[in-house]
Amino acid sequence: PPGSGPPPRDEMDAEQRMRILGSEIPSSLQLALDLKQVARCDIFIGSEDAIGQTYHGRVFGGQVLAQALVAALRTVPDDLHIHSLHGYFLLVGTSGVELLFEVDRVRDGRSFATRSVKALQQNKAIFQLTASFHKPEWGPAFQMPGTELVEIVREKGFTGGVLPTPQELVAKGAQIERGTFADNKGDTQCVEISRGVWWCLRYYRHRTRLSDDTPGVHASILAWLTDSYMVEIVCVPHESRHGMEFSQRYSLDHSIHFHTLNFRADEWMVFFISTSVSGGSRGLARIQVYTLDGRLVATVTQEAVMRVPKEVAGKLREAEEKLSSDQGAGAGMGFELAERRSSRHGPGCDAQRPPAGGARQRPVAHAGARPSPRGAR
Repeated sequence: PPGSGPPPRDEMDAEQRMRILGSEIPSSLQLALDLKQVARCDIFIGSEDAIGQTYHGRVFGGQVLAQALVAALRTVPDDLHIHSLHGYFLLVGTSGVELLFEVDRVRDGRSFATRSVKALQQNKAIFQLTASFHKPEWGPAFQMPGTELVEIVREKGFTGGVLPTPQELVAKGAQIERGTFADNKGDTQCVEISRGVWWCLRYYRHRTRLSDDTPGVHASILAWLTDSYMVEIVCVPHESRHGMEFSQRYSLDHSIHFHTLNFRADEWMVFFISTSVSGGSRGLARIQVYTLDGRLVATVTQEAVMRVPKEVAGKLREAEEKLSSDQGAGAGMGFELAERRSSRHGPGCDAQRPPAGGARQRPVAHAGARPSPRGAR
């Protein structure tokens, strides 16, 4: 029932919460994730007070996602850890308006618990999250060949499957950027490694040290960071190959599977961001999140809307219908057209961009890496 959650966490004073959130001087993201509980019910209030409003007036989806996860975490015992979540962005949120998070305790089992979280603004649901929690237990491990970081890196043109470190990239002229556009205080960091037409390799991290006292901190910060560049990567193949311009682009949903919580969001992580398919004004993006020693710790997917102006869409549809008609007019025509398209794009259409300044490459498992103790609209 509401209000029957673990009282120690719910009854902490501000100073205790700050210690759990991570440091003597918590970052703006940590403060934004310190939700206020209402009347000891499964209702929480979040805001942008600590991070500041967005420049375009829409609340950042990664913030809503992370705050909804924290609301769910506040209603489960500490020995249950997040292993998967799926959220739907329902309406555009308004920057500067508080968010109300209502948590429904869907199920509490011996090994798993399920929570549903609704985020509201001005009495309207703008986001819906389902999150599942699991009590850690042993099980056999497997990872599909080809998904190891060293294989991905080698495929993208890095000899021996080695990457330049963030420090080497910066020394050669790469910029340390903010991890998300809504990070007004500079508490997240991103360094681009390389990119192609449909993929991108980047380093991400939370800039300052986070706490080890609760597993939810690192998972929540990672969730915040993953709502970055996914909509953009869906549009890149069309923009770079055909010069297509989009009048609307925004995310529809966001899923994360945490394969382990044995990672730190305040240490550099490698994001392999890619898109596999798009059509019908929707496209799918994915992020594989790796630690520096090459462990796959999370897989993220997001579907995005990407619409071209109506007049352009009409002309393109007519061209596609004519092409389809031409393909059916003669045997083998479809193969010839496909071959013509392939040669027009050229063999180098997915060539990777070299690291900034030609930085020297290093093994993915960086020397001296410290072992991880734990885990617009």
